[in-house]
Amino acid sequence: MDINRIQQIRDELLRDRKTLIAVSAVAFILFAGTLVAGFVLFQRAINDARVSTHSVDTPTQVGLLFADHKPGDVLNHIVFFHDIHLESGPADNVYYAVGTEGNKVLVVAMGSKPAIDEETAVNVQGTVRPVPPTAEMKKKWKLNKEQIAAIREQGVFIEADEIARDKASTSRLAKK
Repeated sequence: MDINRIQQIRDELLRDRKTLIAVSAVAFILFAGTLVAGFVLFQRAINDARVSTHSVDTPTQVGLLFADHKPGDVLNHIVFFHDIHLESGPADNVYYAVGTEGNKVLVVAMGSKPAIDEETAVNVQGTVRPVPPTAEMKKKWKLNKEQIAAIREQGVFIEADEIARDKASTSRLAKK
């Protein structure tokens, strides 16, 4: 092999090595930048004190549903009431969820429901809906004028997908 050819191959290898080093350096800088940005976003997510408005978990306290919101602010949001008592309403599928301080919200059962007495704690999962027209409340739900006025004032009701006995409360009763 010729000395010129050897020098030519060596020069090509050096040039390729320099290119490889430059590409590696750029890749490392991008990777390090991505790590720093990811760490900053992770820290922001951990320190984020905002409350999600997509669901409201209101254990036992019906009044918390509207505590920080106007009723219209929670329309179409999914709610879960845990360990609450339901009062029977005028129709078979109409109830009132009653909070510890006497707050009430209308609950209309859309799915299956167990046999409920007012002493049994239940869990209710549903969606906050706007109040329908008065004629519908009278015909379907059999509400009187005073009940309709109270519901209109509140502005919303709970369309319950599921009403189930609270298993935790029955097990607590069994231990006593």
